Amino acid sequence: SLDKENWQNVGEFIPRYNEVSGWFEKLRYLPPSALDHDQVFIGLKFSAEQGFNCVLDAFSVKVPECYAPSALQVYDISDATAVISWNEAFVPAAEGYIYEIRTNNAPGSGETDLFLKDSTIAGKTIDTLINLDPDQTYYAYVRSKCATGVYSAWTMQEKFKTIQCPTADLPVEQDFDASANMPDCWSTEFVVGNSPLAISTVKGSQFTPNSVWFNSAAFSLAHETRLISPSFNTSGISNLRIIFDWWHTKITPVRVESGMVLEYSLDRVNWIPIETYRG
Repeated sequence: SLDKENWQNVGEFIPRYNEVSGWFEKLRYLPPSALDHDQVFIGLKFSAEQGFNCVLDAFSVKVPECYAPSALQVYDISDATAVISWNEAFVPAAEGYIYEIRTNNAPGSGETDLFLKDSTIAGKTIDTLINLDPDQTYYAYVRSKCATGVYSAWTMQEKFKTIQCPTADLPVEQDFDASANMPDCWSTEFVVGNSPLAISTVKGSQFTPNSVWFNSAAFSLAHETRLISPSFNTSGISNLRIIFDWWHTKITPVRVESGMVLEYSLDRVNWIPIETYRG
């Protein structure tokens, strides 16, 4: 703010909760509209529900010696490899960039949970990660190296998850009848709660030999569990059909508490809905 009455947001909302616990250094740059003024105020607007709290420490405003890169992303993720890239810093790093790939803990916190630490030369903002473990969640971070001993703050984390198996060839087909176990290269994850998915024969002959069964009737709260197919390559393909059998139970009035959302994802972290099916 320039007057302590009119306030402009500098960045996105910073939540208290995260998948990794600990102190994280947060870096924000003031926009050009806040520069070249006789006075500028910084506001830190806290918000929390009853019974919760937030903690802040070590606040500073200063002209940076070394600017951080931006737009960190991880893509082209397989069971063992991925591509990491970012945008050059506002002032390009004279001695390149350093990145860490972790399974937990904050960047720069030492060897515990550090899977990989590597660097790139000045001007290089992309690299290929190899020898990753399949079906593993990772957190990527990058920072600039401007001179010997002079580094920027770390970027915000970029979460990604490797796939369980090598990319499958089309068509992908599964009738779930081979056994009562989850088929190879298919997986599940809890989204809300912990109600499992089962491969079984349930409720009579209409479900034989086997079907995917989601039963949250034993739980008092809402539960969501995601069934994940093997990954497959859609390069050069302009149209794909998804076909499956879905059991509807006749009931009046129609109940909408249970059902399924068909989704797709490029990284097993961010899911985009396609269509919703009700039980």
